Amino acid sequence: MLLYHGTSERVARLAMAQGLSPRVDSGVTSTWEENPSSGDHVYLTTAYAGYFAMNAADPEERWAIIEIDTDLLPDRESLMPDEDWLEQVSRSQELPEEWGVNGASMEVRTAWFRENLWRFAHLWEDSIEGLGNCAYEGAIPPEAITGTDTARARRCVASTLTPAIMPSRPMSV
Repeated sequence: MLLYHGTSERVARLAMAQGLSPRVDSGVTSTWEENPSSGDHVYLTTAYAGYFAMNAADPEERWAIIEIDTDLLPDRESLMPDEDWLEQVSRSQELPEEWGVNGASMEVRTAWFRENLWRFAHLWEDSIEGLGNCAYEGAIPPEAITGTDTARARRCVASTLTPAIMPSRPMSV
């Protein structure tokens, strides 16, 4: 399966030679300050690469989209669902009491799912189908990167206008 990662041109050039590292290894801070994504994962998408590139690149930088072939990843078991998808599709469900998230806020639930992605690894393809996103635990080697494309910001605006990132259908976790 082909998945995409939105970033800056500078990061894309480095990724072609060195691979794509999670934030914890690269020293980059999360784009999402209030609810940061996992620092141990690289997030991949079929739907929002342009939007993520817009948020990752500095205003003067070109945006880049990196293409990753999941069949070339060294450990497909490191593919995980997106924690936002897990939180969204589980909202109307009564979850196991020992998880301690029933009745909790969206932020608390999302944080719990972020810390427990490994429990739901078998749902990564459902996360792609339902939200368009998933996560890969660890670094993506350059051998799994099958291409990149760059564009100037003004040519991409229409494709990145603040999308509604939400599941396409309900599902049980």
